[in-house]
Amino acid sequence: MKYLIESPLISVVMSAYNASITLKEAIDSILSQTFIDLEFLIVNDASTDDTEKIILSYLDERIVYLKNTENKGLVYSLNKAIKMAKGKYIARLDADDISCHNRLSLQYTFMEKHPEVDICGTWMYQFAENRFKRKVISPILDKDIKAFLLFKNPIFHPSVLMRKDIFDSISGYDSEDYRQEDLGLWINSVNAEKVFFNIPIPLIYYRYSPNSESNIGKNNLKCYSVIRTRIIGRLLNDLAINDETKSIISTLTSSVLIKECSLIFVKENIKKLFLLLGVVKGVNKVSLRRALAYHLLVIVSIRPAIIKHFSIFMQNAIWVDMVIMALYYSLLKFIIRMGLNY
Repeated sequence: MKYLIESPLISVVMSAYNASITLKEAIDSILSQTFIDLEFLIVNDASTDDTEKIILSYLDERIVYLKNTENKGLVYSLNKAIKMAKGKYIARLDADDISCHNRLSLQYTFMEKHPEVDICGTWMYQFAENRFKRKVISPILDKDIKAFLLFKNPIFHPSVLMRKDIFDSISGYDSEDYRQEDLGLWINSVNAEKVFFNIPIPLIYYRYSPNSESNIGKNNLKCYSVIRTRIIGRLLNDLAINDETKSIISTLTSSVLIKECSLIFVKENIKKLFLLLGVVKGVNKVSLRRALAYHLLVIVSIRPAIIKHFSIFMQNAIWVDMVIMALYYSLLKFIIRMGLNY
């Protein structure tokens, strides 16, 4: 089959480093897409295993093979591929994940119908080598995605389809956002007034691995905390708070970091989270309140003893929103468990 690779509509970008075990499955999932008008830029980040051999075994002319002479890391490799991309849209996939066969077709159709949307993610299935699988959902609408960015990453990086021209205004991935480059990109996009949307259908299979880039980053908590504080701080510039308070808020908005905090620290500082209900640039106040309520439920699940200090949750009557969010997600989990869509 002859492909229009001179002017593809979608450029899929992938970086691979010593990915020989999972790479073929990832590549096949892109080449077998129902949407065929694409180019597939694969960066071999100086692998020492059979990664190069696997990539070169494909004769599909849509593959553009790029090779780093030394290991440069994910951010460098992605920015390198994006600069060479010819497509109107940039799609992401990691070398250990799998795209559903109709993923790009559904995302392309949606983006063409909704020119106001800049970044389109999807829900996903998470699986491990033992084939364990679960559906992972995330907020759908732009206002909710932006609110939840303060507390979790609501855009699954390997699932996104983005307009290529957004990289002209945000200058790509930031090398200083080490192993949190996707969160950094989303927050820079919020500040650039870009619009998000998540298609509420799982369209990728995300392979859980303790050795993944993101999980390795979380294991180095000191480094993770410093980088997260800098990234989250970009959303808090309009709040009249000092750097110490920003650091505390950054810690208390991360479920990873809360697990390492003492109960005393959480109890003494949890009220600082209510400062977020002030003006956060580009974030809907109602959505932010609901996102905060959801996160307070997460804190209670991590530190159940905090519930003894019930007066904390009386502030701004946030307990009402906590009850609403608890009921909403309980119902949603039930629907998902029953195998229904909504």
